Amino acid sequence: MQKLRKTLCAFLSVVMLISVFSIAVSAGVDPIDPAASQNIGIKLEVEHADGTEATTVNPGETVTVNVYVTAKQDDARIAGGMLFIFWDSNIYTYVEGSRTWGLSSIDPLALYEINNTSTPYKNTVSNFTEEEKAYGWNIAGNFQVSNSAGTNNTNASLIKENDANPFMSIQLKVSDSVLPGTSAPIGIPTTAIAPKNTTRMNYTYIQTWTDQSATVVHNKAKSYYVMDTIRDITVASDEPVVTGPAVTKTQAEVKMTLNADQTAVDYAAAPFQFRVISSISEDDWNTYFNGDGSNIESVGFVAYKGDGAFDMETAKSVAMGGSAADYQAAKTDYIQKVDGQPANFGARIDFTARENVKDVTYIAFVQYDTDQFAFYDTSFDADLNSNYDDIVSRYAGFIAG
Repeated sequence: MQKLRKTLCAFLSVVMLISVFSIAVSAGVDPIDPAASQNIGIKLEVEHADGTEATTVNPGETVTVNVYVTAKQDDARIAGGMLFIFWDSNIYTYVEGSRTWGLSSIDPLALYEINNTSTPYKNTVSNFTEEEKAYGWNIAGNFQVSNSAGTNNTNASLIKENDANPFMSIQLKVSDSVLPGTSAPIGIPTTAIAPKNTTRMNYTYIQTWTDQSATVVHNKAKSYYVMDTIRDITVASDEPVVTGPAVTKTQAEVKMTLNADQTAVDYAAAPFQFRVISSISEDDWNTYFNGDGSNIESVGFVAYKGDGAFDMETAKSVAMGGSAADYQAAKTDYIQKVDGQPANFGARIDFTARENVKDVTYIAFVQYDTDQFAFYDTSFDADLNSNYDDIVSRYAGFIAG
């Protein structure tokens, strides 16, 4: 057995093996079928500074929110409208002066407001669907669409002709202190279109004008729209994440503490310890961790026992010292390693009652180079039956005391 030496060393081999993929933003909204009943299509995308699509954001980062708009008719010109974008003010701050328009006829000084106190905000939020409530939004930007002075209906910008370019763009800055794993969605909810089903309460709509009709179409009913305007985004860890099966499950154990006189425990009341034994393969030991583990600070796992779904990003945050309801972390600095064989490690978490060790989900992690973390999606449900004999028979690693 080997006690790990805690030293700093470069992890260049890890960095070199991390695959980096750039995902381009789709740059446009899908065209509307000419036979469709909808008149307008709206799509919202979020991108990093390099133009790649953002599905995760980093603390302190500034992202660009692009709204794309198309019209069913080729000759539909912009006549006016409104876009109502929601986010969480604990995560994002609107960057003043960042709003830009992609259609030349739109007034660059069109009115807007960023708050959670206006009547449009209150009316929309009060009519949110349950799904929209779950996004956790607490502020919104209400952006007016109006044509510049001197523009008339016959010479305003054509909407469909410009649908591959952002109709409007804004920038949001991510808080420096937001924790990894935080859900950070941004979106235009469909509830903002006629939230009370009246023509006087529309906070997202696009007005159009065509030579054919020679009249402004207000498009204030939800049935006029095809919308893809919610982006589910998560705050990512800025630490490198090692990919590959470097840590694998070998065994899940339950330890039950004996009474003080070493007699049998009261199985109905005795505390349990949930123990995970994991291993690092010989190849990955050499590739990622210097061949001797000298850059590893600790290893362990994060266990989740709750009623909801296990969330990998939350578990990562807890592993790095954060906290979250129903998540616990266990670390150790001890690894058993024999030349030519995997490196094994184990850690335990105490549970106060037998039922708390049922349906435990966990991931393994390695902390290295002082403050770096590698995570391994080894999560699974340890479905430990509440019957003590069944626990012992299914998990041979049971420790008597």
